[in-house]
Amino acid sequence: MALDDERRVFSAENANEGILHVLFLRVLFLHPQGPRLMGIDHLETALNPHLLRHLVKALAGIAAAHDRQALVTTPNPAALAGLTLHDDAQRLFIVSRDDDGHTQARRVTVKPEHAVNGAKLKLSELWMRGLLGGIPTHF
Repeated sequence: MALDDERRVFSAENANEGILHVLFLRVLFLHPQGPRLMGIDHLETALNPHLLRHLVKALAGIAAAHDRQALVTTPNPAALAGLTLHDDAQRLFIVSRDDDGHTQARRVTVKPEHAVNGAKLKLSELWMRGLLGGIPTHF
């Protein structure tokens, strides 16, 4: 069933905040005069968690194709599913503070054979189980 022409219009009035966020990011990454380096805090804002991994994967591809680099923060493990850590252009860092309040950054490199009790785990599962670090221990 095809939509009639009147219903094919995309406007801000009928778009949710998540799709507007995605469109904004795509413009930043694709515009010829867009920034070469950008910081994106809480990439997951207003997004369906199941779509987050697709957004991460898409932005990584666009960044590589258009000479862009993004430093992204997110507490959502679904974003990890969009990363390909075997591609050296995509890097994951765990950033935390030590007991003296100093910021520590450690690059995460996960080997394909990384397993727990014989089962290969997804990157998000490794993080959720605390095996990568970056889980707050003091509240």
